[in-house]
Amino acid sequence: MALKDKAGVVKSYAMVNVDQFSIVARSPRDDYPDVEACLDAYVEKLSPRVTINIEKDGTRPPDNNDEERLAGVITDIREAVVGGNTVYFIKLADDSRYFALNVSRNRDAAILSRGDTVELIVAKGGEKIVDAWLDTGGAKPEDPPFEEPAPEEPGDTAE
Repeated sequence: MALKDKAGVVKSYAMVNVDQFSIVARSPRDDYPDVEACLDAYVEKLSPRVTINIEKDGTRPPDNNDEERLAGVITDIREAVVGGNTVYFIKLADDSRYFALNVSRNRDAAILSRGDTVELIVAKGGEKIVDAWLDTGGAKPEDPPFEEPAPEEPGDTAE
């Protein structure tokens, strides 16, 4: 969560374990709020208790034998907010399952439409709903981070 001052400026980030409220971490410097440093501190606090493998770019799960790749045309798409994140549930032609794409890990999911062809990495198993990731080949270190477009200046006109 973002910790803001009275003016609404982000001063720090914090993470709290919802099962064990005593496990808390925050970004180390208030003059430079850093969500990645906060995540590192949180993982460090959890590490004696659990093993964690986090893909910080969130683009796809680690390679393992519990996933498969598939492609298809979207025949149905639905949207829901789950745990504060928007999740798109897509159904592909010739497949009875829905594939759950969390927009926090799959930004392109927000612009998918019925009729689009997609390539997915999906967790094996699952009956009706299966976790999935858009197969974008993974983020490369040289790829720029996602940035919001700059607001238009007053008087700018669309052409």
